[in-house]
Amino acid sequence: MAKALPSNNVSALNNQQLLSFLKSGLYFCLAHWLRLFVYSVLTLFLVAFLYAFTVWAVGSYKILSDDPTVWQSSIDTLNQEDNQNGLLHNNTLFVGSSSIRLFENLEALFPGHNVLKKGFGGAKINDLSYYKENIIFQYKPKLIVMYIGINDILYRNYQEVNELSSDLFTLTDEITYRFPDSHLVLLALRDLNNKHSQDITIYNQHLKTYASSHANVHYIDANQTLLLANNKPNPDFLMWDGLHLNKKGYETWGIQLNKQLNQLEIVKPGE
Repeated sequence: MAKALPSNNVSALNNQQLLSFLKSGLYFCLAHWLRLFVYSVLTLFLVAFLYAFTVWAVGSYKILSDDPTVWQSSIDTLNQEDNQNGLLHNNTLFVGSSSIRLFENLEALFPGHNVLKKGFGGAKINDLSYYKENIIFQYKPKLIVMYIGINDILYRNYQEVNELSSDLFTLTDEITYRFPDSHLVLLALRDLNNKHSQDITIYNQHLKTYASSHANVHYIDANQTLLLANNKPNPDFLMWDGLHLNKKGYETWGIQLNKQLNQLEIVKPGE
């Protein structure tokens, strides 16, 4: 006949079995929740990646397209702002591509100006011309500050830079004819320090020459303060993409631009 274990040994054995069972259950739960966490993170990452890819693909399609109607939704958004704030006339109108769209705090940087901002990312010269009634003419601007052409140089298929500047001057001729008493400021494009640098320099020279031969048209290069001593773009003023200005860059650019606008004496604060 088998000898019975002492009761205290049986109790110890049961406790060990219970502890082992609890540990196994805990490990199982931890492993299960860890798998769920990993799957959730991977799913979120995949969704974010697909969203970013979709945004990039749509943006690339638009910016490469020669059809200006692909920007209709952007123009509708700008018009909705007018519906909320009302149309403003006798204003200082900033118009152009993403360098204008991302230009924040304009009212503070340009005191005394009745500021309107009508920029849409990816805009090219012909896009601006197509929507000129929507984003320029209807505002009857007193002063127009225009930054346009960089996307044409980066993404348009052209043979000579004068093809681009010629398209721009068709638009600027319409503006000066429509508003003979208003002033138009053509902003020099910022050098991106890449293979397009020479074309940017030529394009800027075309703007300068055009402005010098047309009444009430002015050329401003406010980019010098954004450069290093070797005339290369200062990375401290750029966003991660190396193309767009960051907040510090816009503040620096805006201060210099406002200084040069005041030197032209074409708009008096409060006038």
